[in-house]
Amino acid sequence: MNVWIVIPIASLICYSILLEVNFLRSQGGKVNSSFNIYLISMIVWSLGSFLAHLENPHIDTLLWNRFMVIGSAGMPFAFFSFVKFFLRKPNRHWMGWAVFGYIVNLVANFSGWVIESAYVSEGRLVNTYGPAVVIPSLTWLVMIILSAWDLVREYRKTKDVTYRNRIKYVLGVIIVIFGGSITNATSLSVFPIDIGFNVISAFLIAYAILRYQLLDLSVVVRRSLLYSIPTALISLIYFLVLYAVWHVFETFSNFHVILMSLMVAILSAIVAQPIRDKAQLWVDRLFFREKHDVGLMLQRVGRTAASVLESSDLTSMILKEVTAHLHVSKSAIFLKSIDSPEFVLSSQSGMETGQSMSIREDHPVVRWLEANDRVLSRIDIEVIPQFLSLWEREREEFTHLDAELFVAIRAKESLVGILVVGPKRSEETFSNEDYLTLLALASQTAVAIDNARLYAEARQRSIEMELLYTTNLKLSETLRQQAIRDPLTHLFNRRYMEETLERELSRAERNQSSLGIVFLDIDYFKRFNDQYGHNMGDRILLEFGGFLKTHVRKEDIACRYGGEEFVLILPDTCLEVVCQRAEEIRTGVKQLDLSQYEKHSSGITLSIGVSVFPVHGLNAENLLRTADTALYRAKANGRDCVCIAG
Repeated sequence: MNVWIVIPIASLICYSILLEVNFLRSQGGKVNSSFNIYLISMIVWSLGSFLAHLENPHIDTLLWNRFMVIGSAGMPFAFFSFVKFFLRKPNRHWMGWAVFGYIVNLVANFSGWVIESAYVSEGRLVNTYGPAVVIPSLTWLVMIILSAWDLVREYRKTKDVTYRNRIKYVLGVIIVIFGGSITNATSLSVFPIDIGFNVISAFLIAYAILRYQLLDLSVVVRRSLLYSIPTALISLIYFLVLYAVWHVFETFSNFHVILMSLMVAILSAIVAQPIRDKAQLWVDRLFFREKHDVGLMLQRVGRTAASVLESSDLTSMILKEVTAHLHVSKSAIFLKSIDSPEFVLSSQSGMETGQSMSIREDHPVVRWLEANDRVLSRIDIEVIPQFLSLWEREREEFTHLDAELFVAIRAKESLVGILVVGPKRSEETFSNEDYLTLLALASQTAVAIDNARLYAEARQRSIEMELLYTTNLKLSETLRQQAIRDPLTHLFNRRYMEETLERELSRAERNQSSLGIVFLDIDYFKRFNDQYGHNMGDRILLEFGGFLKTHVRKEDIACRYGGEEFVLILPDTCLEVVCQRAEEIRTGVKQLDLSQYEKHSSGITLSIGVSVFPVHGLNAENLLRTADTALYRAKANGRDCVCIAG
């Protein structure tokens, strides 16, 4: 009897059971319905393989071999359709091409172009393939690759952990299918081994779609490797030692064999833990990289933290190190607020919490961390009597955080922050080494946070001092301007004029240069006030002040002497130029348009007196008196003219 028919029979039974279970569970769902089509194609494949492998002269091996191709060729198309519905992205265009491709395979198969002849010899199914065998091979490859491409894209796009894990199982199905197909490229192709691989694939698919909660595939593979690698190595050592001793000492009694086996067992037990630790390290680095060089990490954190002076950047960097090297799923840092008695969330990784979340200062967890120097675990919170008084709202907050550990961040014996660490992704418990790592990390974090806060306080004080200094400067400048400026015309006032004139005279005497004084008076100003009112007079003074500002040099000083009288100080200016400047001002002022203030205003004229140092006086008093005298002479001469001091 051909022993290889056991595989098709077992596969047929398994597929039939899965079909019945899935049919009862499908309830019209498209995912389950597409899986039913996949199972039916596998049933046809298994049934055809079973009948084709029978060594019975009454069985037409070629016929059942072609019948088997109906299922084997339909499997990739059925799997492709299942993936589309599984990802909730059915595409009629692609489905149409899949149906067309399957029809092409069937035509080529029953035309005899795929398998020309077939027979069974010593349990082996020997086929002679035709020129069209490339059609099912190529379509199989295209459909499986397209399915894998869709799964990988969806896996990278989605953030749902459960959905990603479910996609992992379907990707695992593709790996198993490829593994079975590889046997067809070897001498094992004459046996139905690929059907056995596809049974595993069918069970994986069924588990992925029928179970609501799935085991984390990464954890399953990790644990399998974690226990299989040490077991294989220990078994190999055990076998090699016994084999070597057996060949060195050819004669052994039963007692010696038992004694040697016991010694080898003791030796294996001694080396088992180191081997397991090495395997743990390798597997963790392969999957989660949980084991790491703690000293290197702390050195890097200390070096980086010394240069980071922003609390938010610092805490984000710390959490990045925690999640990367301890490979925890969630973590957060709460810092003590300066403005309120709370610990406010500074940074978080993987936690679904709002940025406004905080822990109050009198919280039992905070009190415990202030009084103890060790890590607080979730189990401690469940068993320590101090935490039995937690309010329901507080318990809900910690449940929402999914916190596994709480680590105190202390600076100068004061609690300045709390490091919250979630569970490991590997589902392993935290070791004492992890606790020591977190405590050392918290110490470095505390120093860095203290430095960051000192820097923030110093920067705030610097900003405040700078603002105060700027304010004082502006206030001082405002007061100074008020002290030296006339409030109406914004020209310099009489006091500033007298101080400046003394200074400019000293400079002119020292440099042996001249200095001009121009005394100006608005003609008939009292008449303006009487006729149009004082408001009109103030507006005329304001306009005239603006006019003087635009008709003097930068080094000249324009002042309001009092009432409607004004004085110009012209440094380094000779008598001829002073007279010329005075005449320009006298004629230019007539162009002022005052109609915006009073329709009937006919403009203003000026009476001007001029004196020059050292011609008309050697001090301020003489220069001002002689210029004033010249001004009155201009008024006596009919106004609207310039007179030079005698």
